[in-house]
Parts: sequence; C-alpha cells; structure tokens
Amino acid sequence: MGDQSRAQSHVLWWSVPRSQHREVLTPRWRSLDRGKEFTPSLPLLDGFTDFTLDPNTANPFLLLADDGRDVRRGDVWASLPDGPERFGTEPCVLGDRGFSSGQHCWEVEVADGGDWWAVGVAQHSVRRKGVLSFTPQEGIWAVGQWFGQYYAFTCPDWTALRLAQLPRAIRVSLDFGGGQVVFADAESKDRIFAFCLASRPEEMLYPWLWVGKDSWLKLSSPSPSAPQQGGTEEITARGPWD
Repeated sequence: MGDQSRAQSHVLWWSVPRSQHREVLTPRWRSLDRGKEFTPSLPLLDGFTDFTLDPNTANPFLLLADDGRDVRRGDVWASLPDGPERFGTEPCVLGDRGFSSGQHCWEVEVADGGDWWAVGVAQHSVRRKGVLSFTPQEGIWAVGQWFGQYYAFTCPDWTALRLAQLPRAIRVSLDFGGGQVVFADAESKDRIFAFCLASRPEEMLYPWLWVGKDSWLKLSSPSPSAPQQGGTEEITARGPWD
C-alpha cells in the first residue's frame, strides 16, 4: 500500500460518527474493566520519571528530535528497517523505558499537537502492525484530541470530554499500586480522566504517543530541582519478539 493510501485509510478509520460517542460534561472516573465508575485513590504524583522516545518503535512517518524528546509527523515515509518492534501502520512511538511496578509521572506538551493526537500508555504486547482500535482491550489507555474535541479512548465507544480549558500539556500519572492511570492538565492540575488497570495483563507498560498530521508533541524536561521518582522497576523497551 502506498503512502497516500495508508494516510487515507487511516483517516477514514478515525471518522467515527458522533452518535457513537459518549459525552462527559465534567471529568469522571471509569473502570473499563468493571463497567462502573470508581474514585481514584491516587492524588496527582509529584516528581518526574525521565525517559526519551524509542526511535526503533517510531512509525516511518514520524520525525524524532536528536534528544529524543520531540516528535513530529512528517510527509515522507522514511526507508527504515521494518523490525517487529516498529509501528508499521499507526503513527505511534513508545518511550524507551517500560514499567511494571511503582508510581511514574511525565508530562507531554500538546499545544502544537495539531488536529489529532493522543497520549497515554501501551502494554508490552501491543500490536505494532495493522490498524489499532486504541482501547484498553487492545492494550492502550489514552486520551487525545480529534479535530477540536477531546476524548478518552474507551470501548466500545469513545468518551467525549468537555473541558473548562484546553490544556497546553497533559500529565500522565501511572500508579501500579492503585491500579490506575490518571490524566490531568499539567498547569492547572485539573483531572481529565482516569482508567482502572484492574484486569491488565501482568506485563510492562510504556509511555505511548499517537502523532497526527501536522502534529508536534514534546516530552517536558524535568527541572533540575524536580524530585525524581525511585523505587520502581524498569527495563529498556522490548517487545514480545525478545
């Protein structure tokens, strides 16, 4: 399939009628595994878990900065080794650190995100080839924007989010002890959405980005005075092929 056909098929797949979307008027917490709302026990985490983006997982349309902290969507399909770890259809990239315990927090600047993008976490075995549904059942827990509307990528329908203001950066707080991943406005600290990880398979989770056309997403750099989170387990990014 050529580059143009790939892009067209990708956009058509995401054009879901609004009648299929749920709307959340105020931020709410939902357990997708248990089918009911829940109250997160975790306040927003302090400190940062530092990592960069893994170029070996980046879709060939994506352009990573030399420092591994910025990613843009390009117009040219780069000629790269099509290893099993690389996303071949979706314009996605993973962080270079995976986590299986402890608490982790990072922020993604989305002010220049363009019309469509998403941030979240993906499990170790997430499919790298073919079209993804971006749901917890697929191994992805994420929120994002689709042409001006924010969504939590829930299943079977997306959950539309009506926010008081559009965030310039999103904080992702991953807590294995509490079994949840919480998304919040990095500046106001207003919570956006939370997923329950109660039935998550016992495998690593990685920071995950979906980069749309004309998008530019950036990992916020921790300040020198920011506390670094410790007591956590991590590995270099690997896939089920290892």
